[in-house]
Amino acid sequence: MNLLRQVKQTVKKVLGRQEQSAVILMYHRVADISTSPYHGIVSVAHFSQQMAYLHQRVRFLPLMELAGALQRRMIPKNSVVVTFDDGYADNFQNALPILAQHQIPATIFLTGEAIDSGKEYWWDELERILILPEQLPRDVHLALGGHVVQCDFWRFDPQQRVQFLRAVHGVLKTLRSDEREALLEALRSVVGAPGGCRPAYRPMSQAEITDAIRTGLVTFGAHTMTHPVLSMLGQEDQRDEIMGSIRQVEAVTGCSVSSFAYPFGTMKDFNSATLDILTNAGIQVAVTTVEERVSLHSDPLQLPRFWVGDWDQTMFAARLGEQFQA
Repeated sequence: MNLLRQVKQTVKKVLGRQEQSAVILMYHRVADISTSPYHGIVSVAHFSQQMAYLHQRVRFLPLMELAGALQRRMIPKNSVVVTFDDGYADNFQNALPILAQHQIPATIFLTGEAIDSGKEYWWDELERILILPEQLPRDVHLALGGHVVQCDFWRFDPQQRVQFLRAVHGVLKTLRSDEREALLEALRSVVGAPGGCRPAYRPMSQAEITDAIRTGLVTFGAHTMTHPVLSMLGQEDQRDEIMGSIRQVEAVTGCSVSSFAYPFGTMKDFNSATLDILTNAGIQVAVTTVEERVSLHSDPLQLPRFWVGDWDQTMFAARLGEQFQA
């Protein structure tokens, strides 16, 4: 009988460990912007509702604490990690006060070149060039470095502009930063779009990063220098993007960097060379955009995350509520 009881306890323990898992949430922006062609913006009111909903149901963990739990093979029940990609100023201005209200820790992955740059991220600049002008040239035809961008705007409606933006975005994300900037500059010239940075679209400043660290709630990870698709780059260019961002974030924060987020984040957007570079750089945890729970079997350098949309509390519960059941 004692032997049977021991077997049952062992089976229960093993099954319990198999069921242990956590959820990592992926945000980009928390801002009241309703006209963007991109889908990564959560309104301030909806973010507040989402955090209030979670505050009653889950245990929040810092990302590195989850990494330690994976090492120990003991994930706390109903654990949730909050992350932000890119490093927009609204993470500090709008999200952090809500996080502080509930004492929720978060990790923000910074794009190195953007910090204190006074420039918009390249995808926001593309929106400014192609979506905001009331009028565009009748046609656009650019050929740079083997990359061709062409379109006839003569009969384009707003939705067709967005489709064209997404097509150009697909080209830009595969380029090295110098190639991307050359293509953007050519588009600016053809369209006649002004330069500058819209206040609502600016990246975090060093002062804001420092103040965020002082709250004790925010840690910062690396997100490359210029946000390319890493798998489209050679090994040296990948190393420059990754190591440059790690050094930049460490210089700005005064803290060592142990975490990384892959730009775009699908399994096709990085490769074995990427993983080798991260390992040699001492990165302990890296996150993707694959939508799964983190389990004891998860690779710390390929952790999944759930994307969060601009959902009110009801929609948030409908989309992700089953992930937070105790």
